[in-house]
Amino acid sequence: MHLEDFPMDSHSCPLKFGSYAYTKTEVSYIWLRGASQSVVVAADGSRLNQYDLVGHSVGNETIKSSTGEYTVMTAHFHLKRKIGYFVIQTYL
Repeated sequence: MHLEDFPMDSHSCPLKFGSYAYTKTEVSYIWLRGASQSVVVAADGSRLNQYDLVGHSVGNETIKSSTGEYTVMTAHFHLKRKIGYFVIQTYL
């Protein structure tokens, strides 16, 4: 986490799905409905006190290690800190 722009910063939080038990040749993870429709965030279910959820992105990546190559599905959630929450909690 980089705090140079605190309290007006933004972050990208990754959520990764994969297996280190099976290599890329044994199992391959893909987004079922494609990258644009695979992650659905409910508008009323995504309330955070300190952050606004400004977007998300998904993708696949291959991780290489000494035991082989592994497929990983990744969803990134893009968050922006609410300055009003920080000001109220710190100064009031």
